[in-house]
Amino acid sequence: MDSYADSVEMYLDEEESRYYMPLKEYLAYCESLRGMVKRHDILEKRLERAESALSTKSETKATVQREV
Repeated sequence: MDSYADSVEMYLDEEESRYYMPLKEYLAYCESLRGMVKRHDILEKRLERAESALSTKSETKATVQREV
């Protein structure tokens, strides 16, 4: 029984190194990509808000200049 247990354990170790470790690395890579995409979305939203605020201020400035 012990010899079978040892052979099964060796087989599981091989399977782990063959499948589990690459999947673990792939998961870490996907998580880092997800973080980058999330930061990109946040920056995009900030840019849109800044552009909107700039547009509003430019319109206000033009209106004030016409009145003066």
